[in-house]
Amino acid sequence: MATEDRLGGVLMGIVVRRIRRAIGWGGLCYVVLAVVCIVALLSHALPVSNVEAWRLILLPAAGLAVLGYRMRGYQKPQVTRSYQEVLTPLLASAEEFCLVLRPFGQDGETFLRKYRRSKRDIRHVDQFPYADILTMEQVIARSARQALRLDTYALVDQNRKLAPPGPVYVRAPDESWQEAVLALVQRAHSIILWLAPGQDLRASFHWEVEQIVQARRQFRTIIVLPPPDQQADAYQQAVNQATVLLAAMESDTGKLADADPVHVRHYQDMLADNTLMAKFEAAEGGSGAVLRRWYATGRRKWWGGKMPLDVSAYEKGLVFLITRTEGELAGQPFTARYPSRQPGDQDRTAAERQ
Repeated sequence: MATEDRLGGVLMGIVVRRIRRAIGWGGLCYVVLAVVCIVALLSHALPVSNVEAWRLILLPAAGLAVLGYRMRGYQKPQVTRSYQEVLTPLLASAEEFCLVLRPFGQDGETFLRKYRRSKRDIRHVDQFPYADILTMEQVIARSARQALRLDTYALVDQNRKLAPPGPVYVRAPDESWQEAVLALVQRAHSIILWLAPGQDLRASFHWEVEQIVQARRQFRTIIVLPPPDQQADAYQQAVNQATVLLAAMESDTGKLADADPVHVRHYQDMLADNTLMAKFEAAEGGSGAVLRRWYATGRRKWWGGKMPLDVSAYEKGLVFLITRTEGELAGQPFTARYPSRQPGDQDRTAAERQ
């Protein structure tokens, strides 16, 4: 019962933060004005026939009603699935998919506002004065579907029965999670390393990066950073983590401890304060790798402040980079896209676990 209460409290906190993000400062002003108008009408400071007062009351009320309707799915998180249930048929099929790897701790807690865009790429809020909200995991899953109609999978702790909407969440017991991750890494079309804000890179995440390098999946891996306009300190922490990850992915082992300090400093210079994601690509002629990054444009509002990042900034970048991966794999048969493991690989992995 205590665990369920704690989970309910966490989910309620996430919902509250999501509503706060959806409303924003502009929407909050409308709420305050609506309250002021209600008080003015009740105290007869304004006549009941005042049309402008009723507009200021009904507009935010209608917006909140629409927002509540659109958020109804988030209040009922999806049920996680057992890894035996998912992996056995998935790995036996020819289905291609996207894999999300991230440090556990803040699933579904990074929110982005979603806007409707016109043909001229001019941004409009879906329902004025409030915006629809998606989690970063939802954005990743939507982008994989939009790019190549790929399903997206992510592992969670075996005790996690519910998870926020987005990828297909797969739970694995402690003794089997490495086996599950290794199988998914070797069969994933694209791998997303999501650096959630405020999270340290734990030993389990280090191990996952090592498997990416040993399986030679660096060119299929996209590192995604949190929005720089939400938490500046957390974003800078993620940038520092990304520089080490990129340097480690250039090493032979993939171990973060083997990251070349010179390469780390090089990527610190490359990843400016507006980088959203980065991906290695094979250089022309097969000699080395080049880093391709997607960054925020830094557009400004008409009153001088920076335009807050929305879903499209990440969605466009992920679609672009996932499609780039497909371009590198184009024309290859399935067996070449996903070569089987070498006979000694499993023995080596078992020895590493001991």
